[in-house]
Amino acid sequence: MKVMVFGANGLVGQKLIMEMNSSYEIIAVGIGAKTFDGEQNIEYHRADITDSARINELLREVQPGVVVNAAAYTDVDGCEANKEKCWKVNVEGVENIARVARLLNAKLIHISTDYVFDGKNGPYPEEYQPSPTTYYGKSKLASENVVIGSKVRYAIIRTNVVYGKAYPAKASFVRWVTEELSAGRKISVVNDQFNNPTFANDLAACILRIIQLDAEGLYNYAGADYVNRFVFAQMIAEKFGYSPNLIFPIKTKDLGQLAKRPKNGGLKTEKARDRLGLKILGIDHGLEMMSQEADR
Repeated sequence: MKVMVFGANGLVGQKLIMEMNSSYEIIAVGIGAKTFDGEQNIEYHRADITDSARINELLREVQPGVVVNAAAYTDVDGCEANKEKCWKVNVEGVENIARVARLLNAKLIHISTDYVFDGKNGPYPEEYQPSPTTYYGKSKLASENVVIGSKVRYAIIRTNVVYGKAYPAKASFVRWVTEELSAGRKISVVNDQFNNPTFANDLAACILRIIQLDAEGLYNYAGADYVNRFVFAQMIAEKFGYSPNLIFPIKTKDLGQLAKRPKNGGLKTEKARDRLGLKILGIDHGLEMMSQEADR
């Protein structure tokens, strides 16, 4: 079966391709030139999901059985400052994919976020009523509604704080912490934002399982450990051999960020565990796997 992956140059897209390449015919799609150097045999196309005509042409040409959308505008403050771009990518881009996928009877797997919630009562189960406080969260909730309303066969996966190694390296919380600490610089990290960080390789394995089981509907997938960012940073320092004494706690309000961050976010994952038969692994596992993964 052909599986088309949008957002192939990103962290999740790369891990998806690595996870699925031995089982399916992968067609990778990115907005620019291919940047990752692994999986050389992968068919790659350049396409912007906001270009309706190009997406229509590409999907009809390839005729995939499954489409995975890992493309999104995820800069939370950037979405607040540039709402038009945010909506165009995160909502209209999804409309372009979903519309054609339905006509081709392809299944759409779409990645969403815990930012669809207000962060007052997390971690959240799938059935909890969304109430986003950021424009990013509003756009991602709208994208979920687009998928559901399109009548395409679908699975939506909500996740949060995704980390892992990408090639070339992508901006991430783990990368920022390790780069700053390796240079001996002090960092301030919030201790009042709680989530359950998600190892990208495990998220890719979850998506593969959904494809294998032909599962549909809404699923949460995230890590087992519900921690604040300060604790997460300390765990990163310990795993990679840096001094935790360089890490200092700070409150979210002290950062003066444009978008309001949910304080108690995160996701409950019992549905993914029970219905998909997935192990929900913690931060120690993810960081250990990262430490063993060779640089390219």
